[in-house]
Amino acid sequence: MPDDPTLPDDPTPTGKPSAALQTVTGVVERSPEDRCVTLAATGRTWVLTGTVAGLEAGDRVTVRGRPDPDATTTCQRGPVLVVVEVERG
Repeated sequence: MPDDPTLPDDPTPTGKPSAALQTVTGVVERSPEDRCVTLAATGRTWVLTGTVAGLEAGDRVTVRGRPDPDATTTCQRGPVLVVVEVERG
């Protein structure tokens, strides 16, 4: 059977490798006018995307997520962390 010309010779993914998960603890801040959800952590404020439904201003949380340095948002408050898990308290 001949090789399929539509498939690449090298199956190695060509995209950027995904960043390792980071764990960050802090206090949620929300801005109603620009719909931003941020996390004020020691030494840095993160813009949170991903699994952020239900987070309210003042919640103390620990989140796990992947930094996305290429993401663009209208928040302009810090780097983006794509959240995959939230632990309250």
